[in-house]
Amino acid sequence: MNIRHGLTVLFASLMFTGSAVAQSPSPTSRRAPYDAALLCFLANGRAHGMRERAGDTAKAAYYESKAAESYGVAEALGAALGFSKQQVGRDAAAAQAEHLAAMVRDDAYFRQIVANCKALGLM
Repeated sequence: MNIRHGLTVLFASLMFTGSAVAQSPSPTSRRAPYDAALLCFLANGRAHGMRERAGDTAKAAYYESKAAESYGVAEALGAALGFSKQQVGRDAAAAQAEHLAAMVRDDAYFRQIVANCKALGLM
């Protein structure tokens, strides 16, 4: 999936999450797709490492490409929000600090993020 298709899937799925959001999005709801793409970047990175450690190079490569795609989607959404690439990098680092340890520690949390990312076409 390319970045344009990823953005289309992400926007379409989020538009149907509630009519109130679609009618007058708050700053938080406008940022939700961006934050979701950053979480998918992290989840794909974790899945890449897991598959690499298991010796599954094909699946590791798949997750590495999905991580790159998710980050590209986050950059595109960030640009639409007026964020610089540096800001996206800072936000990715902050998301990593906030969420990655929880993904490693809590398998149910990781599986929920994975499910969300799959639904968005980013995993």
